[in-house]
Amino acid sequence: MVINFHIIAKYFSSTSFVKRSILCVLSLSCLIGIFLGFILCDLIPSVQDVGDENHSVIGQLSTMKPIERFFFIAKNNVLVGCKCFCGGLFSLGFFSVISNMYSAFVFGVVLKKSTVVLSVEKILYTTLPHSLEIVGIIGMGYVGTILGISLLCRKLYLSLIRMVLLFIVSLLLILISACIESYISIC
Repeated sequence: MVINFHIIAKYFSSTSFVKRSILCVLSLSCLIGIFLGFILCDLIPSVQDVGDENHSVIGQLSTMKPIERFFFIAKNNVLVGCKCFCGGLFSLGFFSVISNMYSAFVFGVVLKKSTVVLSVEKILYTTLPHSLEIVGIIGMGYVGTILGISLLCRKLYLSLIRMVLLFIVSLLLILISACIESYISIC
């Protein structure tokens, strides 16, 4: 059996393989982060209640007007998305994976701690409508990583127009998610 390493190398450096691999790794990092957060939740110490609901972020969000909540949540989620974009651009995806995994880990911890006081149906009802932010954040990390690899390899893996369009769509998903979270999920 003769192995032609040139054909194998060509496949692994192909545009479609690189794009699929990046998307799979970023998505998998989110799933692993949620899983680890859910499993390791008991090792994370709980924040002690101060006695005043307004000291917690959730307490503050519930007392804000919906437009204030929107700007607060949108700012936070856009910053996370920009970190993923820049992390992908300057580290060829390494920091995007770490950032995605950390954000998903925190979500997994919150999800597990919420199951103590809320039903699974209530948790899904309040989190699923605005879970588009996860897709947007992964999309921004994807664009940053593709751009970083394209600059390094001097090979365009995605056209600039598609990168800009994907970045804008990802940003819009994050903003739409913040709107849903502000006006529907947190009432």
